[in-house]
Amino acid sequence: DLLVGESKIDPEIARIMVKVANETRRLKRNKELSGEITPRGLFAWATKFKAKKRKPVLTRLKAAAKVTWMHQVAGTDADGYLREDTMNMLFELIEAHTPK
Repeated sequence: DLLVGESKIDPEIARIMVKVANETRRLKRNKELSGEITPRGLFAWATKFKAKKRKPVLTRLKAAAKVTWMHQVAGTDADGYLREDTMNMLFELIEAHTPK
């Protein structure tokens, strides 16, 4: 409700985002991720999501995630590059929570 009220995104999209955020928290607790989606990251994701209205929902969710919270949650390798295996797992998580 807070995410919808503050960001004015569709409630269904907000539910997807919150489910993904909750899943990242669970994975971090289990030491499977180096970070989690914070409330600030969730609001940033919603704001960026609204910016690209002409693309499909899943594409918009992934693109907005990549520029808002992906580095923090997926972590980086020794050279500072985004860990692609973890990023792909997070993209699959977004896909799993997004209705077709």
